[in-house]
Amino acid sequence: MGWLSNALSARRDEERGAILVLSAVFMVVMVVLVALAVDIGFLGNDKRDDHKMADLAALDGMRYMIDHSCPGSSQQQTDVTNAVNQSLARNGYSTSGHGNSVTVELGTVDPTSKVFSLVADKCTATAVRVTVGSVTGFRFQPGSQGASAKAVADRADIGGFSIGSNVASLSTNEAALLGPILSQMICNPGDVSCSVTANAVGWGGLLNGTVTLGALQQQLVNGGLDVGSFDKLMNTNITLAQLYTASASALNNQGDAADYNIFNTIAGQAKSTQSFKLGDYITVEQGGETAALATGLNLFQLLVGSAEIANGNNAVSVPNISVTVPSVSSTSLSLTAVEKPKIYIGPAGGSVSTSQINMTVTPNLNIGIPLVATVTGGVPLHLTGGGAIGTLSSVACQGSPQSITVGATTQAYAATASPTLSVTLPLGSPLNVLNLNVNSTGGSGSGSQVFTTADQSKTWTPSTAHIGATTLSLSANVTASSSNSVVSNLINGSLLPAIKPVLDTVDSSVIQPLMKALGADVGSADIVPLTVKCGLPQLSS
Repeated sequence: MGWLSNALSARRDEERGAILVLSAVFMVVMVVLVALAVDIGFLGNDKRDDHKMADLAALDGMRYMIDHSCPGSSQQQTDVTNAVNQSLARNGYSTSGHGNSVTVELGTVDPTSKVFSLVADKCTATAVRVTVGSVTGFRFQPGSQGASAKAVADRADIGGFSIGSNVASLSTNEAALLGPILSQMICNPGDVSCSVTANAVGWGGLLNGTVTLGALQQQLVNGGLDVGSFDKLMNTNITLAQLYTASASALNNQGDAADYNIFNTIAGQAKSTQSFKLGDYITVEQGGETAALATGLNLFQLLVGSAEIANGNNAVSVPNISVTVPSVSSTSLSLTAVEKPKIYIGPAGGSVSTSQINMTVTPNLNIGIPLVATVTGGVPLHLTGGGAIGTLSSVACQGSPQSITVGATTQAYAATASPTLSVTLPLGSPLNVLNLNVNSTGGSGSGSQVFTTADQSKTWTPSTAHIGATTLSLSANVTASSSNSVVSNLINGSLLPAIKPVLDTVDSSVIQPLMKALGADVGSADIVPLTVKCGLPQLSS
């Protein structure tokens, strides 16, 4: 076998250096691939720069058109082109650089398809299209490659409204109901010293006070939050404590000492772990960012709305609310907000849905009917649904006053209860025999309201609008039965006539005030106009 060993040894000698050859080949391939990757990377970076430059230049060109009257078709083209070139120069793009090119076109944008169309008469143009080109010289490959980017900017008329939150007034009952509800939503669990309470007068400052979203953003940034961009402001988790601290600082800066004290006190008691996003409360469509930052947010809405959002789907339970209802010994309630009060800011056509709620109000009846009977027992009224969809139907910017039109479609609701009550006859013992049935339902409805302003949204006419039903009509939907013949004979003649008015009083004294204060009207909607901004430049493509 010696010959075989000698043959294998000779073959190994022949293969020496093969790995070195393969390595050299792979090194060449790797160098080529790396060079290609570097050149492609530079090309991609130049394309991104072109897009950025085109966006900025189109917006600045549109701003020039908005701010200046047209001097004539050809001069308009020249002036807007100059504005675009000046914008590019400010942002570091050389219009005379090697291979660089800029094209400025004036036209219109279809509001539905967003398609840009040129116009012959430049004075009729309502949009600017900017095309920015550049040439990327390859670092490793021979030659170069051109790239370009387009951006179209037009003007947007922006409106804003809130739906679901009462800001017109606050009754005594509404104020009394808010305290225990908000305390559970805002305060840290187990903090018995924390109490968010005020009477109708005490809430008055919040009802009439405002703070801009831009001022809140600045104070949140000062507090260490990374919310410098609008997108981060809407989508960063913040706590109630952080929001109320920022609100207090902003109010202090604008000299609102009374409202500063309220928010500063609440900030020290508010939950520091439970977070939420402003974007869950405020819906801002593309183009509405500038208007949103300048919009004054009502302080009462801000306090209540943020508390509901931060509380999420957690149930709030109050064993006995401090509202007196005749023939009711006590009233307990529990509620879970399914959808919260909402704010919309953007162009016409946008909408938000709000204020659906699950709530159980349990009045403990103690109704004495002289010489007939005494009716006692709890009536757990379970309320589901409700709420509304608000839509910004139109924004009218021509002439003065300016206006927005907001439409609302209210949603179906149901209020039900099926308790068994005790009836005590004269000289008798309590009998748990009265089977009550409450079934109040409401279908959807719709309406709209035009709000006008002559002083850039500072004063609105009207200042608020209520659309839809105002009561549950509980008394019209109450029936009863009993297995006891004596009680059965008393139902229609004595018992129901005594029970129905009490339930209606529960509705008017407890349910409606609470829902209104929390921005969750049943079968209806409170709409408040917030802002109108005309001719804001926006990128449409």
